[in-house]
Amino acid sequence: MSHLALQRAVVRMLFDPRLASAVYADPHQALAGEDLTPDERGWLADPDRRAWTTDPLFRQRSLHGLLGEYPTSGALAIRAGGGQLALLRFFSSNALHACIRSGGSLAVSFGGWLIADRRFKDPRVGELARIEQACATLRRPHLATRPPTDVTLSPTAQVVSMAPGSVALYQSLQGQLAQRSDPAAAALDPAIRLSEVAPLSPGPRETLLIVARPDGTQSIETLPDALAQLLRLAEPGCTREDLLSRVRQLGADPGEDAEIVDELFSDGLLILRRAVA
Repeated sequence: MSHLALQRAVVRMLFDPRLASAVYADPHQALAGEDLTPDERGWLADPDRRAWTTDPLFRQRSLHGLLGEYPTSGALAIRAGGGQLALLRFFSSNALHACIRSGGSLAVSFGGWLIADRRFKDPRVGELARIEQACATLRRPHLATRPPTDVTLSPTAQVVSMAPGSVALYQSLQGQLAQRSDPAAAALDPAIRLSEVAPLSPGPRETLLIVARPDGTQSIETLPDALAQLLRLAEPGCTREDLLSRVRQLGADPGEDAEIVDELFSDGLLILRRAVA
């Protein structure tokens, strides 16, 4: 018996009417594999079925909250076809159920779903979601995991691979939506036209550095290839010697390798950790 598993099953049923219907049809099959007793599965189907639909706008309000962090990708997804229904699919998705089961962040999971769902025919939706998911992650430093290595990327920084033109598109849409009193509501309203929705540029993908500022905003810049390689190396965790070796491979003169690495620490992009045996 797990009260947490029971609570999470309730939340999933509130979000997903299809799961609620399946539980009422056969709670033991619908919730097979969950950490619930047979009695607890039965409890979920005991209330009047209408109890799960007393708040018909629950999913719409939840979507509005998510678009507070994903205004540009959400706006583009709605205008690319399908309207709000295209985004409401998230609440019946495997991504949502996995997130609630694990106690993860709904906002971060929403970004991953936008990136991965191939039913969005416009590739710009996923590219914009990469930026907004990185920003959502930076707002939740408590979710960051730290590998047991000497050096890792700071929890205040995210390195993201993007198609050329994504940053310009993001900044254009963000600026237009920010002029509205409620950017999330503007994103949801297809009647609000957005100009300069330009196509992405051809060519190799770029690497962005997104850094959380003390005021809660984020800075975004395109990284030169050499710096991108160093931060990518540190992202999963590495040793200081790994970094020094890569700097030398990239052509640093003798003595410059340590200066370059030390500068990344002083800039706050890398942090040191005590190695764990």
